[in-house]
Amino acid sequence: MIDYKAFRYENGQLILNKSEISQIATRCIAAHNREALLTPMPIMADEVAELLLGYTLRYEHLTHNESILGTIAFNSGQMPVYDAERNDIKYIKVKENTMLFDIALTAPEQRGRGEFSIAHEVGHAVMHPPSLIDYGENSGIITCHNTASELNVAMPSRTRTTPFSWREWQADYFAACLKLPRTTVLKFSRECLMRDIGHRLEVIRVANEDDYDMAEALWKRVAKFFVTSNTAARIRLQELQVIRGLDKAMYKRIQCIKDFAD
Repeated sequence: MIDYKAFRYENGQLILNKSEISQIATRCIAAHNREALLTPMPIMADEVAELLLGYTLRYEHLTHNESILGTIAFNSGQMPVYDAERNDIKYIKVKENTMLFDIALTAPEQRGRGEFSIAHEVGHAVMHPPSLIDYGENSGIITCHNTASELNVAMPSRTRTTPFSWREWQADYFAACLKLPRTTVLKFSRECLMRDIGHRLEVIRVANEDDYDMAEALWKRVAKFFVTSNTAARIRLQELQVIRGLDKAMYKRIQCIKDFAD
């Protein structure tokens, strides 16, 4: 499906920029459902994982505090998980090509976040298998910590200095491209702005709370339609320049006001 010979490696790690990651996600979508590249529709990451890639999805208490949302096992073996009844660690057997997710993601209100988490692991499966990446001794398992990964889809940061941090960024950006393809998200959001929100322009420039409310209404509609988290939808719309002018400081300030009002 993907020819990795054209990509660069440094010290056993795959070097990918945003454009290259987007191309890989697009090829996955095309292999799964080509129509989804042209017509707005949700792309279910669990179906991509199971039907396209042949992975098994499994839900467990991975930790006591949800600090780990997803793990991928490339090889058969034993994996530590949290035993809620004994408040201790236990080991479970896993088969090769298994994705494990924290059971908290099965809650109905976590559906969008769960889909993004699955898409993130799909990114690891596609871009970071042991046949391509040097993991050293830990060649069979990738553990992804809960660090609000949807927030990490922006341009690579200079703070990402380790192979792990770069792989996590690559998987995050892949998940954003898989769940929220550029062409269909732009089409859906522009139609939604004019039809449902009553905004005459194709973009929202956030300068005040009224503009923010309009932008929030849009990213929530996008998240619901494409089945992803509100955070992932907001960041993707900002990256695609549909929502403009909403920097982190403004977002935090307005959210604090809204949270206090609630």
